[in-house]
Amino acid sequence: QKKAFYILHGHQIEAADWPAAYSEYSVFVCNPAAVSGPQLAAAKKDRPDALFLAYSCTGWVYLQSDSGCATFGKGNAYYEAMAASFDRSLAVTDLKTGDVLCVTLGIGKGGVGAYVPSPGAADAFARFHAEVTLSLPYDGLYLDEFDAAFPGRWVTLLQSQSDAFDIDGDGVADSAGELQAQYAAWKPYFAAALRGALGPDRLFLANSGGMGGGDPHLNGITVEAENCCDGNHGTACPPEAIARGWQMCADAFAGQAAISRFEPALSVLWHSHDYVIPAAAQCAGVKALQAELPFLVEGDDVEDGSWNSTEFCEQLQQR
Repeated sequence: QKKAFYILHGHQIEAADWPAAYSEYSVFVCNPAAVSGPQLAAAKKDRPDALFLAYSCTGWVYLQSDSGCATFGKGNAYYEAMAASFDRSLAVTDLKTGDVLCVTLGIGKGGVGAYVPSPGAADAFARFHAEVTLSLPYDGLYLDEFDAAFPGRWVTLLQSQSDAFDIDGDGVADSAGELQAQYAAWKPYFAAALRGALGPDRLFLANSGGMGGGDPHLNGITVEAENCCDGNHGTACPPEAIARGWQMCADAFAGQAAISRFEPALSVLWHSHDYVIPAAAQCAGVKALQAELPFLVEGDDVEDGSWNSTEFCEQLQQR
């Protein structure tokens, strides 16, 4: 069974080792801001058997901000189109300055603007993906950070930038509890709006980070392997917690497959962060899960992860 690859850029498609060096992959998550129409067309011609999904992220929006926090490289047509399509009042802003606040800092010279799912934000992103992202022949959408709750580390980052932030444009300061309540209330609508843009036949995957990312509008979820640890706190996972964690992940994948209204069923377990779960345990674990869940694809998170499993897992199998 072929694997999933995260994340593909245009320069890789134009490199001399394409497509030979990527022959073990059949699902590619692509950065749509760094893959042109001709590059995507070439990739699909070279690999007609593969699926190419455009990356997006819950809570991320590329906007310019007077504070310099939310910035992106000038001349990137994809980011400029996103900024033009999104009402700044739907972003998380500082009440004192009106500046857009960020959920990431230190990317290039700035960061990425924050928003919390709402009807307006969902509709805006559905239009943007329908009109811009899917104007290229992507086979579907990969939605990152589709977590059970708005990430706590992002809330902490917002609070470090402002002591009074507004999440919905009403001019009134919102609490962390109100932020989480809005996220929980409108996350399902957000998924439904994006599925409406995709239509019934394109693939829709969402990275849940850990557990609780399932939704009937998805074809499947993706989970990063370090989250298959019962009680993962970013440190080495005890063997007994790994055993419990594999069952937790199996339940998450099976639960998503049970509620999905769209075919084909396809989920991914990303190899990543082997300082939490050792590489050998990840290789063995994904094979065991695949025996139980035939729709599960093994994935290499070569950008966010700490290792590339391509050769390592194959070597283990040959021993």
